Amino acid sequence: MSEFSPDKSRKNGVSAWCRSCRGSYKRLYDLKHPNSRKASNLRIKYGITLEEYEVMFKAQGGVCAVCGQSETTRYRGTLRSLAVDHNHVTGRVRGLLCGNCNKALGLLKDNPVIIEGLANYTRRCGD
Repeated sequence: MSEFSPDKSRKNGVSAWCRSCRGSYKRLYDLKHPNSRKASNLRIKYGITLEEYEVMFKAQGGVCAVCGQSETTRYRGTLRSLAVDHNHVTGRVRGLLCGNCNKALGLLKDNPVIIEGLANYTRRCGD
């Protein structure tokens, strides 16, 4: 039973698939349907379609809305997509960011005062 994941929707509370078989199935499904998971994540997390993402991507010229650079971050050898930046309070999508800009914005807590203060600091120091 240790090879099976919990599944609250099943009567016995355990998945019908062992972890290894479920992983193999998911990998094969993802190979046959490469955009399915991405489309689902975009819809669930941000309320946008894959087509809306692609329109934003083209409108931005395929680069980050902040630094103007292409994404360089890789995950398991594959180049990541630009991250969807959104307001965490309203949920409104603002644009697409590279991983570095997205992380920086998150670390600065989306706070315009902190962001402006950091910009002023780097201008003042002029290094």
